Amino acid sequence: MSSSHPAHTKIMFLDDEETVVKKLAGAACPEKTVQGNGVLPILKHVVIPISELRIALYGSRDAQGDDSKYLPFTAAGAPKGTLISLQVGQGERRHYSAYEQVERDYVEGILGPDDLRWAVGSGLNQVLGQIREMYEGNEEWK
Repeated sequence: MSSSHPAHTKIMFLDDEETVVKKLAGAACPEKTVQGNGVLPILKHVVIPISELRIALYGSRDAQGDDSKYLPFTAAGAPKGTLISLQVGQGERRHYSAYEQVERDYVEGILGPDDLRWAVGSGLNQVLGQIREMYEGNEEWK
């Protein structure tokens, strides 16, 4: 996503949930295409590494329960080693242990642009929500 037009495209730390969703909705995310896709790099370089870090530091969702804000981006009951769980359309949930698996499913059309945008937006908003909360509670930081 471009920083040349930050008001329209660049996701900022203090963007609210709605703004993040709008920016992702406008991001280039051509179906079955990696080249020029503005959403896949966010998944690869931000969301999945955060999930890896959370697993390394805090363990799996099953170890933490459902109320921890430091959970990996996985569904309850996901297989061990899962980094991210994605809902495919209105039905199936798929579990991924590597970015390359997500990319493969995207190129094959198993995951669509809306599935990808929703997953990335959800992950970003979870992380940014914590940043916004800390910012609002700290007068010195403001």
